[in-house]
Amino acid sequence: MHFLSTVLVSAVALTAQSPLTTTFASNNGGGTGGALYFDLECLSANGISITDLDLNFSSQAGQSGSIDIYIKSNSWLPHTSIDYELVASGTVASAAGPNLPTNVVLNTPLELGNGCKMGIAIVQHGLSSHYTTANTSTVTYATTELELSVGGASNSPFVGTAFSPRLINTSIYYTTSGACPIIQSMATVATVGAGCGAGAFTSWASIYELAAAGALDLAGKKLVGTNTGNGYEILLETGPGIALPLGSFNLNLFDDEQLPVGTLGMVVSSDCWMAIGSGPSTQFITPTVEQFLVSPATGVFSWTDLEPDAVGSGSVYYHESAGVATASYMGVFGKDTTNQNFVQIKFDTNNNNWSIEWGAAPGSPEPWLIGFTPAGSSADGGATDLSTLEGVASIYDLQDPGALDLANQKLSAGRTGNGYNLSLDPGTGFTVPAGAVNLNMTDDEVRPVGTLGMYIGENGWMAMGPGNDPTWDVDPTTLLSNPSTAVYSWTDLEADATGSGGIYYSEANGIATATYDGVYGWGDTLANYFQIQINTNTNDWSIEWGLVPGDSWDWLVGYSYGGSITDPGMTDISASPALLPQIVDPALTTPSDVGTAGLSLVSVNRPVQGMVNYSFDVTTHGIPSTALSHLGMIGLSNPNLDLSIIGIPGCFQYSSGDALSFSIISQPTSSLNWTGLTIPPGPVSLSGFKFYLQSAIFGTAENTFFNLGALTSNGLECTIGNF
Repeated sequence: MHFLSTVLVSAVALTAQSPLTTTFASNNGGGTGGALYFDLECLSANGISITDLDLNFSSQAGQSGSIDIYIKSNSWLPHTSIDYELVASGTVASAAGPNLPTNVVLNTPLELGNGCKMGIAIVQHGLSSHYTTANTSTVTYATTELELSVGGASNSPFVGTAFSPRLINTSIYYTTSGACPIIQSMATVATVGAGCGAGAFTSWASIYELAAAGALDLAGKKLVGTNTGNGYEILLETGPGIALPLGSFNLNLFDDEQLPVGTLGMVVSSDCWMAIGSGPSTQFITPTVEQFLVSPATGVFSWTDLEPDAVGSGSVYYHESAGVATASYMGVFGKDTTNQNFVQIKFDTNNNNWSIEWGAAPGSPEPWLIGFTPAGSSADGGATDLSTLEGVASIYDLQDPGALDLANQKLSAGRTGNGYNLSLDPGTGFTVPAGAVNLNMTDDEVRPVGTLGMYIGENGWMAMGPGNDPTWDVDPTTLLSNPSTAVYSWTDLEADATGSGGIYYSEANGIATATYDGVYGWGDTLANYFQIQINTNTNDWSIEWGLVPGDSWDWLVGYSYGGSITDPGMTDISASPALLPQIVDPALTTPSDVGTAGLSLVSVNRPVQGMVNYSFDVTTHGIPSTALSHLGMIGLSNPNLDLSIIGIPGCFQYSSGDALSFSIISQPTSSLNWTGLTIPPGPVSLSGFKFYLQSAIFGTAENTFFNLGALTSNGLECTIGNF
């Protein structure tokens, strides 16, 4: 529940039919500290302002205590809703006694505007109430200005069962004139369009899929996020089946509830997510990408609207052991359905690995949002079809010393959207390309070559970056943990032995070729012939073998995505070429390295209006080193204007720029923090106010705009809220 931050102003007293009275003839009552619920609707064109009310307390005469008044839009149902907001309180110095009116003056008058309908909850502290069991749930009491509809009661506020219909015993005193109260709305930030330029891009901080309501296509699958130290390897695999860990306890969650659990700092939601630290939001009910991306806590989501407190529904369980937190959704109903959903979310606090496994997942009437996001605001990298991540990030064939069974064959990997399709075919024969350079490599040497960023290993591999282990000791663990993506036909070679053939490198049209032309195995004179190619235009790759007699050391043939820790197990490549696995290049995520290809703008926080001035801050990423100045644009609209017409090709204007924030870049930097808007406190509410931000830089060789060159970022569509 949330506290309404805006002070409601009391109205000037005018003629009214105050009070509205129900009855004080009670026939039922609740426990100490309970709550009463009902609906109020304002019928006055001028509105009303409630100043005080009489209540029927079952507590003995002279008992002291207090009340709190909460409101929510439209109806008091459901009484467990997180939308209730505390708006007023009142002190009871001395209760009058059962069935007698006890007057309670509100510390803040409660205003209702014309046509405003609110659910009301009155929570008692140190007191208990008398009320009347109504004959029908449609009972109403009204004056010319105000109408009350019968509601319910619960012995504990906002939890448990609400007994209904129950009629509050009250007289409500009010004056004429008032406005509808400000209902809480969440501040949001959404990405608009894309930036231009060649700014650096490595990875997104978040990964998600927004799937349609109903049955999820990931049933029977397990999404695994493995922390590599510089991000996550994310793969989809067949799930082994969900089992409830021994010792799990039932959280008995209510609809749309989140609960801190255990000793690891976790928060578990009834709506199928687990967060590390304070939960993403008590308003996380309907899945939206905007709320997901601004989560204040790192979270793992299989988010849809579930209803674990529905009659007959399964439950949400929590378990932790050795630093691993597990939230199990065992047959939990989708909202307003009897669809049983089975989902299990795990987070290992020792290494930050996580997983989501689905059994049956028929869903609810709301969409699914599945994925991972770190604490804080993330750029939107767009949705990922997680079902396309099914496969392995590496493939390897470990063979004994001696002749390789892939002689005179060619293993080809054709790039797909998320990985590779593999094929093994008879080799076409290869030679050393014209113009290739003999690297004259020494034993166990690794050398950077050419202009395409390749590194050649003397022991039979080519990598697309630095850092891979030069060892001669063939080992799948080394292959999997090497930091740079590489293609391997790895054994212990001795290219500098007397009489050995050489290792040649060539590149043409973006294709890198490493040719091992009769290179001796270590300690013998057996000549090995094979060729590795990597096409940097398409990321296709291949290995073709001629004669490969080997040596006295194992062979390790295959491919591994850089830092791909997960071991897929060995594949006998020659045994079943038609059944070679799909290779997936994992989506890597890292909270510290976000952005888009080109100049990008990311929010640091959200545009929240509170009790004091609040700075809504953003960061411009991907600033080229030549940049001279930065312009922040704040606008009331998004013109979506193609700037090619003014000499900035490929760039768009996403903010009308009604206000500008200009700064000189005194030294090269790749990112710049700036304040998008300073949001003042009330009393004037800005909730729902929309504005647009965008960055521009000047000082780039990518165009000649005003002889300075200019680039623009993506836009941010920002909506002010009060939380």
